[in-house]
Amino acid sequence: MSRTTLHTVDVEYSADSVEWCPIGGSQHILACGTYQLADNPEIKEGDQESDVPKARLGRLLLYNFNTSQPKTSLTEIYRLDMPAVLDMKWCHNSLCDRPTLAVGNASGELLLYGLHDIDGSSICEQMECFQAVEDGLCLSLDWSTGKYPSQTPEIVFSDSKGMIGIIDATSSPKVQPIKWKAHDFEAWIAAYDYHDTNILYSGGDDCKFKGWDKRMETTFPTFTSKRHSMGVCSIQSSKHRDNIIATGSYDENILLWDSRNWKHPLSETSVGGGVWRLKWHPKDPNILLAACMHNGFHVLDCTTISEDSQPIIAYYMNHTSLAYGADWCYLDTTPTNMSHPVEQDINKQSDSEHCDTGEQEVNSVCQMYQIEDIKYQLQETKSEKQNTYPGLTENKNKVVENGNKWHEDSKPKKDKASSAFLPVYKSIRDIPRYQEYVYEPFHVKPPLFISKDDRDIFYKNPQAMSNMEPVTKDKLRGVIEIIEDGSFNVEFKNIKMAYEPEFNCGWNSNRSFFYKERDFSKRSRNVRGLFPLNVPEGYAFQLFLNGVLPKIIQALNVIRCPDVRLLLETPVDGIIYEILDKLNLTNQVVFHAEKDPTPYVGDHMIFGCIAPPLHPQLWQAMRHHLGVSDEQKYNQNHATVVLITRDHARNKGREIQNTEAVQKYLSERYKNNFKIFNGGMNLEESQNFFSHTRIILGVHGGAFFNLYFAPKTTTIVEIVPMNDDGSVIPPSLTNSHTIVWMMANMIGQPYWRIRANPLDSKGNLEVDIDKLDAILKTIDNS
Repeated sequence: MSRTTLHTVDVEYSADSVEWCPIGGSQHILACGTYQLADNPEIKEGDQESDVPKARLGRLLLYNFNTSQPKTSLTEIYRLDMPAVLDMKWCHNSLCDRPTLAVGNASGELLLYGLHDIDGSSICEQMECFQAVEDGLCLSLDWSTGKYPSQTPEIVFSDSKGMIGIIDATSSPKVQPIKWKAHDFEAWIAAYDYHDTNILYSGGDDCKFKGWDKRMETTFPTFTSKRHSMGVCSIQSSKHRDNIIATGSYDENILLWDSRNWKHPLSETSVGGGVWRLKWHPKDPNILLAACMHNGFHVLDCTTISEDSQPIIAYYMNHTSLAYGADWCYLDTTPTNMSHPVEQDINKQSDSEHCDTGEQEVNSVCQMYQIEDIKYQLQETKSEKQNTYPGLTENKNKVVENGNKWHEDSKPKKDKASSAFLPVYKSIRDIPRYQEYVYEPFHVKPPLFISKDDRDIFYKNPQAMSNMEPVTKDKLRGVIEIIEDGSFNVEFKNIKMAYEPEFNCGWNSNRSFFYKERDFSKRSRNVRGLFPLNVPEGYAFQLFLNGVLPKIIQALNVIRCPDVRLLLETPVDGIIYEILDKLNLTNQVVFHAEKDPTPYVGDHMIFGCIAPPLHPQLWQAMRHHLGVSDEQKYNQNHATVVLITRDHARNKGREIQNTEAVQKYLSERYKNNFKIFNGGMNLEESQNFFSHTRIILGVHGGAFFNLYFAPKTTTIVEIVPMNDDGSVIPPSLTNSHTIVWMMANMIGQPYWRIRANPLDSKGNLEVDIDKLDAILKTIDNS
């Protein structure tokens, strides 16, 4: 769908950057940066013109956007000559009570301007000038405030020498920025992960897309992708959708990524021109705007991320030159007196600046779509294409889920899926006989270490290494199958010790414990629909949380059917009853006594054991259903640092021998914000206690499972007793010592590991306080 032009402005030089102010009260302000090559005035008589570099001229322009006029218009209110502007961005929150604009220019400077209102007119006053690069160009920049406001924000920048760097926006310009070599040629783009600003991304003319963790050494990136075939020149993290990153390249493709798996992009969309700018919509998480150089401007619908390409729902092709700058307006841009009401619904939200520069025209367009109009357009487009619009269909007794929407097709098939939970079935007859889910692959981030020795020993451990291997397809599926007229007569007490795959209700189990024949000569319990989850030791909180609860969440709409009863072993931890009550399953659960051999028979036996052992999607859904917030409830000054003890552990050992010294150090460092967790809390108390933690630390143990109730921003510091060869003490931890690390990955919490020398066969240990101090300083400074 093409867009019409509301207003055109000649900015004299080439317009390569446009940015709408996001701050309330100033959202009518549009900043435009320009660029122009000109003959160098320093050319002397006898010099060859080709030997002298061109002068790069630029200008910063401010415009007032007026929607109250009969014809929507832009009025210039401020201009400032400077070296060529290559990138600029507004801080997402006010600094010192005023909107702040960062500008990167051709002199290698990174300048901060504060917006002032003088006599009713807005002007920019220079606040700071940082020298980002000597004898080079500052090519791009990004603020750390994309999702979380800050009065001490950082700016990441990239330059023409292949370097990227970080500047504290509130520091003195005399403080040198932190910089490192990121790319072999120009580093076209640098950007923050808005959900975790310790993570940075960069793209360069060497065709590489890289990730960096500023808490670690910058000698090596956390990943390097060569998926783009030409220079990577645009990157933006979605502030609304955790883990979603968009990249663009001169190869004319836009790639969408899941930050948990950098091996393959989620989708690839060709837009017919080099992708110089990418901007996610500030309100609608599913809309992406792209400036595509030789091929105008395009808007992509990313509601359902497809393996193939994203639908292009709007475009603007009225320029005859390169499309470089693009941004969304934060205002409600509906003109009050539009003369063409028919066009108002579809074509009104487009505004462009255009310039003719002789041999080459460079243009910038600001596409401004109202949220309501975007939703209208998407609905209209999807109604024409049924297989991309939400609709539930039972298809030859098989239902397949596709990216949070149910997908209908004429042939049964597996498709990439997520656990999107539908309304509760009214009757067991309404439940499909067979449902299969295929979950997205995900990437496990390695632990963070302060010590190289700790890291090297960790990588000697086979279990740790296997967890970082790509997840196989058989662990990325879920199955819910109904067996008619079956029986269940395997005792829980036999299952919890046996761990045979076919009986343990794990990802690789089968339905062999459902027997078709009923033995009418024996006493039995008769139910209409039975959903047994015979997970080994699922009666304990830890095994319930990562063994039983994901399966319940995957099948929640099935279990809530009035005809279905969920069969569990009687819990030993009271918090399990509270979790079931919070999920509104109290009336659906039957608890099996361990020594009771009476079998269960039913008209419909439901097999739901197959689900991923660990998957971020299920864990996020689990937290959502229990009301666990991803956001920190309190600011950093009031957030707590929690030491987990093993005072009430069922399995003794792994005790801190210098516990008094550790507690004294933490108490002196964090004062009243230091807390000790000894266990013994109910669900509500645990959620309240951990909802405002900033750091959770302690020796490996079951109490760490409470990190489940902590925000995503909480940092986990786990101490694990390990020998020099990578083996874990006691040996009973061989298969479980990675579980806390994996859980933190599922939630997205930063995870640090400290290796401690075991003092005995029980894994008792002393904490290296110097090592702990170094880690906590790193965390606190970040």
